[in-house]
This record gives sequence, C-alpha cells and structure tokens, in this order.
Amino acid sequence: MGKITNIRSSLLLPSAIIIFLISCQPSRQSRISFGSDDYCYRGIKKSTSKLTVNGYYIFANPSTVDKDLPSHIAMRQLARGYVFYDTGQFLFEYTQGYDSGFWGSYYIIGDTIKAQFLEPPPSMSSNKGEIWFKIINKNTLQRIGFTWDEPMSDADLKRYQSKNPKEFQTYGNFVEYDSLPDPNKSWLKKRKWFWCDEKEYEMWKRSFKASK
Repeated sequence: MGKITNIRSSLLLPSAIIIFLISCQPSRQSRISFGSDDYCYRGIKKSTSKLTVNGYYIFANPSTVDKDLPSHIAMRQLARGYVFYDTGQFLFEYTQGYDSGFWGSYYIIGDTIKAQFLEPPPSMSSNKGEIWFKIINKNTLQRIGFTWDEPMSDADLKRYQSKNPKEFQTYGNFVEYDSLPDPNKSWLKKRKWFWCDEKEYEMWKRSFKASK
C-alpha cells in the first residue's frame, strides 16, 4: 500500500507542475492574436517617422495625486508610460527607472497607433489588452480606445470615449530617455508564437544566445 501511495505521489507532482505551467501561459486566443500580419513580430526595424522613439510618452493627471504619499510613489501610480520601439515592440505602463511593464507590439495606420500587449508570466490570467492612440504630432499622443481580451471595434471606441471623457481628453507628452528596457530581453520576444516567421525567430534565438 505504501509503495502504491509513493507511486501516486511521484506521478501527481509532475502532473501538477505541468498543469501549473500551462495555466501560467497566455490563452490560445491571446497567442493567436499575435499571429496576424498586423501584430506579429517581424524582426526588422519599421518606419517611425510619425513618432519619437528615443524615450517614452507619458500620460498623467497631477491634480489627483494623493498628497499623503511620497511624490515619486504617487506619480508612479498615476503616470502611464508607453514605449514604441522602432522594431515594432511596445511597452505598456512603463515607469522610468523600472524595467517593468506589459510587452506587446504596435502598428500605425494613418494618424492612429494600434497597440496590443499581454500580462507577463507568471500571471494566472495572462490578460490581453489593446490600446489605440491618435498621433497629434511627433511629441504628443491622445488615447482614443482601450479594451481587454477582445479586438477593438468601433463600438469599443465610442464606449471608451463616452465613459472616459477625462481620460479621452488627456494628452501624453514625449520624454527623452536613453536607458529604456532592452527589448531583446522581453519575455514576449522569446516566444515563437510572437513572431511572423518561425525561421526568423530561430535565427534571432541563436544570435541572442551567442551574444550572452
């Protein structure tokens, strides 16, 4: 009986680990959403003539800062930084001095930036978000839409703009900064399903390992 119990225990532990690892992965729907021609990663630099990429865009509302908190903590909670790399990678909710945020990708159509991002592991939910911006000029952006887990639609845009008038009317300004997180170290870039071309991914993975 003891041997049977030990065997069961030895089988249950690996199974539990596998289930845990699978549950910490983004959902199949989220992974597939990065497989489109728009959001998948191509491994090449793209034209960013409409943006400034040597820093980040920051949105904040100083009027609502909690005066009881240290200023740097209060502003970190309220400020929302967005980084657009010239490789097409996107970093959501970046704060200067902290190598953290939600990695994703973006593309530009006309004067609109369409960006998508994922919660990083080991998040049990791995929620996917989509956020759109209007380009006012190279140094100023306006948020025009945000949604969770579903592709952005015209109805989502109207709903966001009607329910979030203050946020919709908030503009983000560019902040020059030369110590941004290294996009090569993004957990998302290391996932095969993030790439448009599997061969390009394999080449990058080999070169990345060789550079360490």
